[in-house]
Amino acid sequence: MYRYLGSVTRRLGWDRNPIRRPVDRLQTILTAVLLVLLMLAAPLTGWLMAGHAYSHGLRTEHREWAAYRLVPAAVVRIGEVQATGAGRFIGETVRLRWSDGRGRMREGTADLHYRVRTGAALPAWINAGGALSHRPRAHALTRSDTAWAGAVGTLGVAIPGIVVYLVFRRRLDRCRYDQWDSDWVRTAPLWTRRTR
Repeated sequence: MYRYLGSVTRRLGWDRNPIRRPVDRLQTILTAVLLVLLMLAAPLTGWLMAGHAYSHGLRTEHREWAAYRLVPAAVVRIGEVQATGAGRFIGETVRLRWSDGRGRMREGTADLHYRVRTGAALPAWINAGGALSHRPRAHALTRSDTAWAGAVGTLGVAIPGIVVYLVFRRRLDRCRYDQWDSDWVRTAPLWTRRTR
């Protein structure tokens, strides 16, 4: 156990090695500080962003499911049909008529991804004002938005932190190489002898 701790402290630069330079110790401190910050800040940011996305998505879900209604609508007219260049059906635009719940008949257009005939009855979602709307937000979408927000929050802190570390590391390496070069200029004559 002590052997393992000794090798870890040596590797991190926390030993009393006289060959270690101040720049080496500075790099060790910088690495430790950035590592602690990343291990705390990145997950915390991801957790906060995921929590915000989840609560916002849940509020939207409740609001839409409370306000939107599914009503029967009749196909009044079939408009533009969309197809591939080979003539394969993609979808069509239809004109629908429905009752808005206040006794008034309303009309609007909708894009369908399947074929219908004029006069066919279709279910349609309408909002509180009685206009055509999309289906209320699904809980699966809230969950996926939460996962994406957490991942983006975590990576949004981790990636800049890693970039900052790499930039500082590069500068410290340059400083270290310059110190080695200047030390070698002083010690090279002591180690090398010219023979004639």
